[in-house]
Amino acid sequence: MAYNERREVSIVEGHAPYGISTEERINKKILKSYTPQKPKLNPIKTALRYQDVYQSLPSPSMKKAAEILGVSRVRVYQMLNLLKLDKAIINYLLKDKTGEYYTERQLRDLLYLPIDEQFKEIEKLHNSKPIESSNFSLKQT
Repeated sequence: MAYNERREVSIVEGHAPYGISTEERINKKILKSYTPQKPKLNPIKTALRYQDVYQSLPSPSMKKAAEILGVSRVRVYQMLNLLKLDKAIINYLLKDKTGEYYTERQLRDLLYLPIDEQFKEIEKLHNSKPIESSNFSLKQT
């Protein structure tokens, strides 16, 4: 399976992609249905990974961390900024799969709010998400 310049799936010679029977006729619809999906990552876990790389450098610089991670310097800055959220919010987002329900963009918007507003906003976001746990509480300590 390959993509052409318009990002359309095309069929290439070789072995059938994993999960597709060689007896069935392969068409674009079948290929698209078997295209592996990237798992949705927890933005806080990603930010912590960026922080590990950044802090492991002998002389930490965002430019060097960006080169190692294969992203832009601004991207490293954005991800490290997520760790400026209140610790209670970060701990909540690290629990189970909770953080996967929130996008990086939503979390970045929280950074510009005062801490008490951050709590209110994350609760609003929580109430709009399909999360199974009903015992959600973010209490400042």
